[in-house]
Amino acid sequence: MNMKKNTAWQVFAVAFALILLMPMASAFIGPVTVEGTVTYANGTSVPAGWNVSMVNVDEDYPGYEPWMGTTGFYPPCWNYTVVGTAENLSTFVITVTDLAGVYTGSGTFTAASFGEVIVNITMPDMVLPSVTNPTATPSSIPADGTNTSQLNVTVTDDTGIESVTIDLSTIRGSSAQIMDNIGNNVYSCTTTAGIGTTSGVHNLQVTATDTSSNANTNTSVYIPLNVTTPPDTTAPDITNLNPPDGSSTTDTTPTISASYSDLDSGINTSSVILTLDGADVTATVTVSGVTYTPTTPLSYGMHTVKLNVSNTAGLPVTKPWSFVVTRPPSGGGKPTVTVKAGETSVSTEATGEVKTSVTATSTDAKAAATISAGTIAKDAAGKALTTVTVAPPTTLPDVPPAGAAYVGYAYDFGPEGATFDPAIEIAIEFDPTKFDKTPVIYVYEADKWVRLDTTVVDNKAIAKVTHFSTFVLFDAEEVEVTPTAEPTAEPTAVPTAAPTEVPPEEPTEEPTAKLPWGLIIGIIIAVIIVGAAAYYFYTKKKA
Repeated sequence: MNMKKNTAWQVFAVAFALILLMPMASAFIGPVTVEGTVTYANGTSVPAGWNVSMVNVDEDYPGYEPWMGTTGFYPPCWNYTVVGTAENLSTFVITVTDLAGVYTGSGTFTAASFGEVIVNITMPDMVLPSVTNPTATPSSIPADGTNTSQLNVTVTDDTGIESVTIDLSTIRGSSAQIMDNIGNNVYSCTTTAGIGTTSGVHNLQVTATDTSSNANTNTSVYIPLNVTTPPDTTAPDITNLNPPDGSSTTDTTPTISASYSDLDSGINTSSVILTLDGADVTATVTVSGVTYTPTTPLSYGMHTVKLNVSNTAGLPVTKPWSFVVTRPPSGGGKPTVTVKAGETSVSTEATGEVKTSVTATSTDAKAAATISAGTIAKDAAGKALTTVTVAPPTTLPDVPPAGAAYVGYAYDFGPEGATFDPAIEIAIEFDPTKFDKTPVIYVYEADKWVRLDTTVVDNKAIAKVTHFSTFVLFDAEEVEVTPTAEPTAEPTAVPTAAPTEVPPEEPTEEPTAKLPWGLIIGIIIAVIIVGAAAYYFYTKKKA
């Protein structure tokens, strides 16, 4: 019995020693089979092709992983089987990486017992959106900012589309224009080509982004759109006139210049023609302007410039303007002051009656107003008029009337609002070579141009007016021209005897043929007598 008891204690001691010699964490559990699946976040399957690895996080057996290669590998699943023992409650990490080493997913499990362990791993979305069928309808539009083209693409993705944009910056549009889903995975927008867009084919890049923030930027898709130059319908613009229109200068050889531009088709420099006082001049012409300096001093007085320019589309524009060259003040030099208005005194009674006939002339001696003695002349306040001014205006009050052209003859007769009874005569002297039609004087009143009856004598246009305002001699429609006559003083009327009025003869009626009643009566009586005598003799003879 003691032997048996000793044997039992020996067995227990050996067993206890073996237990003490074994690591506490190496309790044998049994073989473990690990299987798993790989999916994207939205549940779709990941295409085959990755590497799988497992790590014992707790490292109960440092430097030794009790795992072997796969016993089954059928993407998107795998099967790993433990060799030997599994460590109780040890944590293992399974990592899945695509063959390119870019996208990685992982899962964990704890070996609590032998048997099968399922590990499902979620991989990030690796599939980019698919962009196909890029079209532009129509495929070509002009760069006018008006005509449109519809741009379409077909976009698909496993996880869904977040946004689709197109870069229109090369055709003067947004760099990220939104394209809307119009059905059947077709995304669309409408665009124009802005004015100034370079002609040619523009490849408009489309960018599609899915719900996983994947974009197709590494497989860019373009919509080709051809942009053409629109037809030019706008004539060139002429600016920066020098000397300024209506200005005055004492420089007898002023630099005459102007700028021009045409944003659409550009300037045709061979079309540029500059005339001074109706004669073509040899000017320096560039794509942006024209310049001319007279080699011979200009005469004192009004000078008219006309500039003709066309663009390469053949659209012309004409710009006339004028300036006055005046004598410098005594002492020489070239002061830059403008010419003062010509001013003339008028001698009048308190009633406004003009005592002595007077002619007021402009500074350039081209325009004049003649006021005869006896005329009632009053200012705008109704007081007797004492002064008259005649001078070119700074600018015209309005554009020329229809059918008329401004050739440089405009004058402000003042004071404004002055009235005359009876009407007085104004006259404007002109250069006939500047007129293609006929000189006609217009007055600007009530916000419009009013044509005056104009008489042309030699090179002078004359009209009767009852008040002062702005008067312009336009190149306008035909008027009756008075034959050329030497200017003479108005002849004094010589009274002549009034002709004696002869009363008209009263019309004499043609005499009506009258019957000779006396002769007729006499003949009747004679016939009666003869008849009576015959009857008498007849009856006597019968008896």
